[in-house]
Amino acid sequence: MTTDVAIIGAGAAGLSAAGDLVCRGLDVTVLEGRDRLGGRIFSRHLPSAGFPIELGAEFVHGRPQEIWDIIESAQLETHEVGGERWCHSGGRLAPCPDLSVRLERLLDQMSTKYGDRSFQEFVESEAASESLELKSRAVAFVEGFNAAHAARISVQWLIDSRRADEAIAGDHSYRIIDGYGEIVARLAERVEEGACDLRLGTPIRAIRWRRGRVTVVARDGEIFEARRAVIAVPLGVLNAPADASGGIAFDPDITCKRSALAKIAVGTVIRVVLVFRERFWERLERCGRPLSGLSFLFSNDEWFPTWWSTMPARSPILTGWAAGQRGERLSGKDETLIVAQAIASLAALLDVDRVHLASMLDKPYLYDWQADPFSRGAYSYVLVGGAGAPREVAAPLEGTLFFAGEATDTGGHNGTVHGAIASGRRAAQDVLASFER
Repeated sequence: MTTDVAIIGAGAAGLSAAGDLVCRGLDVTVLEGRDRLGGRIFSRHLPSAGFPIELGAEFVHGRPQEIWDIIESAQLETHEVGGERWCHSGGRLAPCPDLSVRLERLLDQMSTKYGDRSFQEFVESEAASESLELKSRAVAFVEGFNAAHAARISVQWLIDSRRADEAIAGDHSYRIIDGYGEIVARLAERVEEGACDLRLGTPIRAIRWRRGRVTVVARDGEIFEARRAVIAVPLGVLNAPADASGGIAFDPDITCKRSALAKIAVGTVIRVVLVFRERFWERLERCGRPLSGLSFLFSNDEWFPTWWSTMPARSPILTGWAAGQRGERLSGKDETLIVAQAIASLAALLDVDRVHLASMLDKPYLYDWQADPFSRGAYSYVLVGGAGAPREVAAPLEGTLFFAGEATDTGGHNGTVHGAIASGRRAAQDVLASFER
């Protein structure tokens, strides 16, 4: 039996595409390698934590329609991220100096009047007169937020992304109280209401295609026939060798996409979620002020430079973030070693005894997205000279293969859940248009 559309990947992009297509009466088959929905959204619920543990996406950046339409229609409870920001510098923990205005001014100076360049080149040339502290903070921000290398990330793309963020009030961040998994659940509801065959635990080995016909071969040999296919897998999977775990062989190969794919990189992130028995930091005091309002902690720590709590929700959870080069050094390492390093880093930043800190730990949680064969990395960023690459990757092939996923977002929202949802809807529209033609 031939279905109308096969969708590879049941993350936010694949589910949003599937939902739009089944609502238009098409028969859809969704194939997902994991045994769960959501892709790089992975919420866990534990009574002892008192708040969802997010191992993937956590923050809603701004007020994008793709997310907020779901939040409002499902009446999901949210809160805006609040609390105090603390910085560790020179061996001392103190409230962060007010560098935000100066940092914004520096980022506003980014331009391409001399052509595209890396953010590192911009800082070293056009921002040469700025203080070392400000330049260091700017590089740390870009690398941490984008999980990127400052020496590789495109200034043009950063400019485009900032404009896109401004349009959705991206300087405000929110959390979904019951977890980001609620967004996945609502996307899945639309799919399950229509004519959809949803297959979990079905890794794909090959996609054979020609105009108007697609044959999808699963790892176990099962065959799925379709008239169209939406490829909604992460960039790391698209770029993986066909014989690698999670890799997909295209026959014929998507050769015309390879140049554009090479201009987009996959960021590396290791995040460790530490669930303690209590909010011990509320009893700490630094610089004559209590840490009870701690929201973010920034530092130059060589392993975990960024930490955050769940403020304004008061749960016993602290999350450590190692992105870019730091994440690369930790990726693939033994989990016990990573957790031990996270505890050591946090103990040093808070100036508490490491053994005592470890004794207050209830349980650690972490996820190495680079080691996951169905993600092979965290999220995407664009390299120098590649500002148009997401649009090239997103373009359909012969009205038969369509591409979705945050790396293919054409609105400047790469690396976000709302960018992934928008890409799925755009792919669905392209599929519908191909049938109409």
